[in-house]
Amino acid sequence: MAFSIRELSKRLSHFKLRLKVHNIFLLTKAHDEELIGYTREVAAWLLSKDSGDPHTVYVEDTLQNNKRFKAESIANSQDVQQGSSLKFWNNELCRKNPNAFDVVLALGGDGTVLYASWLFQRIVPPVLSFALGSLGFLTKFDFESYRTTLGQAFNEGLTVSVRLRLEATVMRAQKGISEEQEKQEKDGGDDGDDDEKDDFRREIEAAAKVTSRGCSWESLSVEDCCEWSGR
Repeated sequence: MAFSIRELSKRLSHFKLRLKVHNIFLLTKAHDEELIGYTREVAAWLLSKDSGDPHTVYVEDTLQNNKRFKAESIANSQDVQQGSSLKFWNNELCRKNPNAFDVVLALGGDGTVLYASWLFQRIVPPVLSFALGSLGFLTKFDFESYRTTLGQAFNEGLTVSVRLRLEATVMRAQKGISEEQEKQEKDGGDDGDDDEKDDFRREIEAAAKVTSRGCSWESLSVEDCCEWSGR
């Protein structure tokens, strides 16, 4: 599998793919006020005549009523060209209909790119990432030149870098208990048992927090995901 993916990526890097990009998925940190401002700028430009063809731009549904993003003012702007529209995505849409999006624009750091991979569990749309975070190993493009980068990518084509993605199951074993301990638990237990239960509960809560940050608890599998870069 790894060899075939590497070979495919090598061959794809020799030519550009030109696709009709209409549905654009914008991904950023919805709780970061500065990044929300950048996302608003990109969304407004993509909806305007300056971006070329009409686009449907999807942003996270938490931004619909965000005071900094001002979704209503973007959608009702006179600069929005005919045929363009602003829509909102949620996790359910990503899970059920990943093919609805032609490209993902990730505005942030490496964590934002990895979050895109977590959102799309089965099929990952092409990801074009702009550096706006502290780390930039996976973010290939400077945000300051996003207009030029996107214009060239949409009009002249993109090269594809194929990536592997691993999903793993984390299984935690619980220590066995003696018959006496089992009897004590049925009778209400003692302070020692309560402490052990509290420790176990804290471990579960910590694991839940890890899951909420984007770790997958699905069965082990290998999937392909693409990261697009313009040349």
